[in-house]
Amino acid sequence: KFELYTCFSPLVTKTCAINAITKLLRWIKKEEDRLFIRYPPKYSTTPNPSKSSKGGKSI
Repeated sequence: KFELYTCFSPLVTKTCAINAITKLLRWIKKEEDRLFIRYPPKYSTTPNPSKSSKGGKSI
């Protein structure tokens, strides 16, 4: 579905990095609907071109 890339200091232990990523992934999953547009809204009407813009000459 999604990919997450992280960058840590070389001094961070593997356990600390995994814990931080797990915490971040839980937050992202909780806020997923606010953060991502997974299902774009469907509009019930489509815009109609105006009839006055057909290039008719006015006298």
